[in-house]
Amino acid sequence: MRHLKAASWFGLSLLLTPFFFNCHQSTDQSSAVNATSATANRQPDSEDQTVRAMTADGAAVGDSKVRITAAVLGSNAPAGAAGKLSENAIVPAGTKLLALYDNNCRGTDSHLRYEAEAMDLAENKSMNELEIMAESDPCLMRIDENHVHTLIDPVVDRANAVSANDVSALATTNDPRIAEARHITFTKTLSSWDWFYSGVGLNQDVLVAVVDTGVLYTHPDLVDNVYSDSNGQHGYDFINDDSDPVDDNGHGTHVSGIIAARANNGMGVTGVMGTRVKVMGVKVLNAQGSGDNAAIVNGIRYAADQGAHVMNLSLGGKFQSTAIRDAMVYAAGKGTVIIVAAGNSNEEITAANFYAPSGYSKDIPGCLSVGSVDAVTGARSSFSNTSSSYVWIAAPGSNGILSTYLANGYTALQGTSMASPVVAGAAALLVGAYRSRGLAYTPTQVVSLLTDSARPVTTLSAVFRNGATLDIERAAKLFYSRYVMSGDAGTEAQ
Repeated sequence: MRHLKAASWFGLSLLLTPFFFNCHQSTDQSSAVNATSATANRQPDSEDQTVRAMTADGAAVGDSKVRITAAVLGSNAPAGAAGKLSENAIVPAGTKLLALYDNNCRGTDSHLRYEAEAMDLAENKSMNELEIMAESDPCLMRIDENHVHTLIDPVVDRANAVSANDVSALATTNDPRIAEARHITFTKTLSSWDWFYSGVGLNQDVLVAVVDTGVLYTHPDLVDNVYSDSNGQHGYDFINDDSDPVDDNGHGTHVSGIIAARANNGMGVTGVMGTRVKVMGVKVLNAQGSGDNAAIVNGIRYAADQGAHVMNLSLGGKFQSTAIRDAMVYAAGKGTVIIVAAGNSNEEITAANFYAPSGYSKDIPGCLSVGSVDAVTGARSSFSNTSSSYVWIAAPGSNGILSTYLANGYTALQGTSMASPVVAGAAALLVGAYRSRGLAYTPTQVVSLLTDSARPVTTLSAVFRNGATLDIERAAKLFYSRYVMSGDAGTEAQ
């Protein structure tokens, strides 16, 4: 793939230099099962952007090509400035911008239909001048701000392993360190396999994109569950602009193992979906765990264009990005279930204290923002961001999240980065159940199964919208109840 760095706007190429570094229903995904524990704290959706008509690139119809807000000017913003800049406002030289192009329009040979390019503004320009120049290029879709995102930074967890006796289900696995992967026990993953692999079972592979620091695809506990295309490539690297998404940080490999470490291979641990899963590495963060909007936008769109059934985003920052929001809308519209980490700042996400991309999941059907709980006690992890509006569900992300790591090893990390892929793995199991039975589904239906089957916890009702934690066995039973047999198997209280 060519990830072009030079501007091709008519007239704008002289001003910018490279910067390296469908209409859906409202999405209140709350469960009637959980109503007693969470109703008092649930907030109505406001300005649900998904009820608006969308363009092909995922932006709302009528959006301006130039979407730069006063926030990009920082301390240089005019007194009282808020929201979009006026047409006479000056955007100073050096401002980091993102240009989104339609590659079909400009005849570019690329895997991406819509490709973002990161640039610096070479000289001061007014908003009006930028609008005029942007409108002159029919292949230019949007001009947005560019920001640096970082991974949802985990910390090493030195917790002792739990007893193997804590793992019990009819389904068994011979992976020797599974007892140290407490998220498997907490979510009743092995018990869920009794349902998912019975009868028809899972006979279709599920493609899961890990949009992160890459993946160590040669790790012996991942190698059998890694995606390969017809050229033997395992995804794409948008940091180094090549087809080798190898992980040089470790975060993406840990996330990948939570989802897809191979089950029953006699080594290490198992992922939530230990077989019939293919992990695609989409590298958008560098060895230090950071990357700009352009790389992340391209990574999200690439995963969607490659047909990813599920996507995990364990990255973010405290700002807004319309470009990333549009990419998420685009991916969900292509049928990708998107799971996002809520963040580790121990803050409440609000409209005024916004975290991207986790905050966007609230208004995009088929997207889910995940907070973290302790894998033993079930209490909210002290670092986890919260919100009774923006963070839908909790999953284990601390106290025993052992997974694959660099140097073919294993380590225990903790963070909402770890909670998010637990839910992504559960989403993949549900997608596999639909696909294996030839059932049509939407990302919204998958999210509904996850949230409707979640286990209510009274103490969480004030901090997470669903007031509940992921229970994969209940999700499996609810799938069977809704799609395979009659009954109310998914609504049991325990």
